[in-house]
Amino acid sequence: MSDGFTAPPPPSAPAPRTRPTTVTIAGILMLVVAVAALIYLIASVAALGDLSDGFEAAYEGTELADIAGVMAASTLIAGVVYLLFGIALAILTVFNNQGRNGSRIATWVVGGVGLCCGGVSLIGIALGDVTSGMGDTDDPNLPDTEEIVEIMAQYEPGWFAPLTTTSTVIGVLALAAGLLLLALPPSNEFFRKPEQQFQPPPGYPPVG
Repeated sequence: MSDGFTAPPPPSAPAPRTRPTTVTIAGILMLVVAVAALIYLIASVAALGDLSDGFEAAYEGTELADIAGVMAASTLIAGVVYLLFGIALAILTVFNNQGRNGSRIATWVVGGVGLCCGGVSLIGIALGDVTSGMGDTDDPNLPDTEEIVEIMAQYEPGWFAPLTTTSTVIGVLALAAGLLLLALPPSNEFFRKPEQQFQPPPGYPPVG
């Protein structure tokens, strides 16, 4: 028998937030950064032997001959560092797509460091200053920078510089665009913590 009291409907769950296009594209661009870094690393591994031979030939009989392998390995180390940045950004993208603002802040920090490193690398490539400073020693037998470049050109695979330069340019541009997209107003709205909705207690409002 009804006593005239109608139970209120159960509170509805808050509507899920819709991920804006800016965040989705930013995530895709972060994956592009990771792929570009992987390509750079693969190219460095493939050319490591040739680069090592080139440095050994360039510095043969000088005080730097013993560390020629280390110079070649520096390219490989740079590739590993780039790949670690790419992996970190890919992982953060998973949480960015869930609307976690903390991961977005971490993406800006990691991406900012990666952007600086990539920018410095591109500046060095643009200036053609890859081997600068290697001739600043007291060894009179050490070749000058032009000689080093000529010798390295004989050993370095023809595809190495274009491939690594292109992957670096793509990675830097994709990273810069992705970081910018995460700062646009639609992204800010998505990462903003939703306001708590008022949930009426059972029996509210009172009947009669």
